[in-house]
Amino acid sequence: MRFVGTRIGGGLDASGASLNGGGGQALCCDGAEIAGRVLLQQVAKDRLVCTGEIRFPAARIGNLFIQGADLVPSEEGICVYAPHALIAQGLVLMDVRRAPEEECDPDNTHPTGRFDLSGAHVGRLWDNPETGWPERGKLDLDGFTYDTIEFPPDRTDRAKARLDWIDLQYSDPPEREEFKPQPYEQLAKTFRAMGHAQEADKVAVAKRDRRRKCKVDPWWRRWFHWFMWAVSLYGYSPVRAQGAVCIWWALGAVILTLVLHAGWIEFKPVNPPSSATSIDYVASWPGDWYWPPLVPRVPEATVAHDDAGCPGLATPIYALDLIVPVLDLGQESACRIETKDLDGGFLQLGRAFYEIMGAILTAIAITTLTGVLKKD
Repeated sequence: MRFVGTRIGGGLDASGASLNGGGGQALCCDGAEIAGRVLLQQVAKDRLVCTGEIRFPAARIGNLFIQGADLVPSEEGICVYAPHALIAQGLVLMDVRRAPEEECDPDNTHPTGRFDLSGAHVGRLWDNPETGWPERGKLDLDGFTYDTIEFPPDRTDRAKARLDWIDLQYSDPPEREEFKPQPYEQLAKTFRAMGHAQEADKVAVAKRDRRRKCKVDPWWRRWFHWFMWAVSLYGYSPVRAQGAVCIWWALGAVILTLVLHAGWIEFKPVNPPSSATSIDYVASWPGDWYWPPLVPRVPEATVAHDDAGCPGLATPIYALDLIVPVLDLGQESACRIETKDLDGGFLQLGRAFYEIMGAILTAIAITTLTGVLKKD
């Protein structure tokens, strides 16, 4: 059937028909203008059977229904070809599968031909992501846009269902040249416009994950993306970003306490008093283990002088003072670290790394919390 460049004021109904293009074009509507509905669907028990391409490139259509159809690809491996088509109202795609005579896995009845919707636009996409599309690696959505999406009433995992749909573009494993950011950006934009901000965030994260897995960027940039995923989920998880700061702070506090306990370092007052004074600054705990004075002095506490310790020292607060540059907790300005059995250069290098990484994590946490890093 050929309707190339045809103008139809009504609709086109081929429901329940058997269209055979002999390995070529079964329905050709290149550049056609059809004001009403195009119905390619099942009638009663009679499914639509189409052998060859269903073509709507650059066509203008009111509604397009493809459901209850058995599709056999053309010799070029194409089932549906509709690049740059404009479907003003709705595209319905449900219950499409390969023809029964094609050999297939019982668990995979998706059509084996390509669906090309690159550059097309539809007002409303009404489909079943699980039954309305081809098998993996046979879908082209680059440039495909839509205003709204309808969801099956029994589906609550909207983001996962749609991400599985986008994944149909990729082979397994995905190739570098297959990555296209636009389908993710369009989906996130539509989710936000429909008020589903949480789902939009999941799509934005998935786009970055896919970009990293497709190895689009140089190795060093992929490492940076992995780092941002680990510490803040690319700026979309304030909880993860704050957790990263807390973990880094706790790690520094533990290391400071351990090296102090081992006698590798000691703390000295930055401005020691002119005369020696006795200061209770460390509490002794059973088993020869001690912790800085987060609580008042207990019996058997170590008594130190100004030349053997730093008054008011608390290693957890000291570690926090190092990594949060915008706060002055009075620890770093009051106490300095001196080495005993540890190489001084190594200590300074470790401290610089701890401070720089802490400042980076703090900045990421703040910008994640304020939403600055979010970019669909």
